[in-house]
Amino acid sequence: MPQSGDLIGPYRLIAPLGAGAMGEVWRARDERLDRQVALKVMPPDLERDVERRSRMLREAKAAAAIRHANVVTLFDIVKHEGDDILVMELVEGRTLSDTLRKDGAPALDTALAWIDGIADALVAAHARGILHRDIKAANVMVTPEGGVKVLDFGLAKLRDDVAPISIPPRAKRMSTPPVEVALDATMASEPKKQTTVEREIASYQTHAGQLIGTPLYMAPEQIDGAMPDERSEVFSLGVLAHEILMGKPPYAAVTMDALFSQILNDAPAPLDGIPAPVEAAVMRALAKQPAARFQTMRAFRDAIAAIRKRRRAPRRWPLIAAALGVVAIGGVVAWRVLAARAVPLGPPPRPGDKYVARALEEYDVFYNDKAMSSLRAALAAAPDHPLANAYTILFGYASDVDRTRALDAARRARVKSPEHTKERALLDAAIAVVASGPHGAGEALAAAGAPSDRDLAFWTAELAYRAGDYTAAHDDYKALLADSTQTFRGRIYDHYSSVLLYVD
Repeated sequence: MPQSGDLIGPYRLIAPLGAGAMGEVWRARDERLDRQVALKVMPPDLERDVERRSRMLREAKAAAAIRHANVVTLFDIVKHEGDDILVMELVEGRTLSDTLRKDGAPALDTALAWIDGIADALVAAHARGILHRDIKAANVMVTPEGGVKVLDFGLAKLRDDVAPISIPPRAKRMSTPPVEVALDATMASEPKKQTTVEREIASYQTHAGQLIGTPLYMAPEQIDGAMPDERSEVFSLGVLAHEILMGKPPYAAVTMDALFSQILNDAPAPLDGIPAPVEAAVMRALAKQPAARFQTMRAFRDAIAAIRKRRRAPRRWPLIAAALGVVAIGGVVAWRVLAARAVPLGPPPRPGDKYVARALEEYDVFYNDKAMSSLRAALAAAPDHPLANAYTILFGYASDVDRTRALDAARRARVKSPEHTKERALLDAAIAVVASGPHGAGEALAAAGAPSDRDLAFWTAELAYRAGDYTAAHDDYKALLADSTQTFRGRIYDHYSSVLLYVD
């Protein structure tokens, strides 16, 4: 048993950091290079399983080839008294599991940065044919600088070396009577006595011939015993992304069998208060059928990266907005003329029209909060205003309360709106986006049969973009940019630049 002060090769043990299924971890000092490292001592039972030990070491060496800022680097593998010792980069900070448990969900931009960083690390692993196979909050460190590092490739497998998982029948999965399960219970961030619940979860982890990984983060096909692949890892990251955004896991089960049932059959909990593009990306990663998910980790990462880029875009637009303000300095009358040109609601003006016009201008320059405030002002003046309610939903930034009210009002307004009009088309799209997402909303918009104008053409492109149909969005945005009309130009420029990354 290792002790503080022991010398393992050139590495002096300082203190234990923790223990997991794949070994005991120590803080140590590299006396040659005068740096601190982490040493992982492989569990004794590995020595008795020659094939498993051989494969583990081969795959550890493969993982050592991953050079990425968000991956903990494996420096060396040394032999000591018959034990294989992995020498790794020492990462200070807290596990993501511990961070979420103590601090709750981070700010949205921080959450997206973490998801992007984890995904980018896995892209690097997948590029070398390596699946991590145990993506979870406890295997990610949050550094003091706020970055993330993916830990523990100890379960990693080369893609062409992954075997199907043998899982006991569902009726026999519980080795003890059903107990309540702490769904966020993963590898402890500090040594502690294991509870009954944690022992039950541990029984589903990392045992040869049983489930590989942690149940909470498993894809449906893994639970059913299918061979895991890159899409299974996309699902696992989708679960973790949901957990990061909401501060808690997406499932509400309290027993293991109930958890498996939810993963297999139930839709994930909604991402309340999260912008629609983010929710759409995470829910796509969490699709039950592998074919419906992002087909590669790179595609999932690119979707998150594009969202982050769009969220940073408002920093570019205040100068443009100021320039437009100079043009409009003539006074309120000139502003109203421009607003009427931007949003041809048609005479006679209705209560709320001016606020809708203002909301669209603010939406165009990414003033999202101001745009929603203007729509609330429109609805205060005219609660059933068709376009105000449709845009409240379509913008994707409404609170749950605002969206619920807008949906009820949109359904009422739809009955009164003539067929084949723009108002009817936008109401149909807004109602459909809540029921069936952006793809269904795009179909509803097209089926409405309204004469096309720039407003409808923009939403056709926008809904295709949100649905991930980047080829169609590319063509639609390009056609809109060919027109000199300024309406929605800010959004079109920004989203077209993102689409170019996808179709390149």
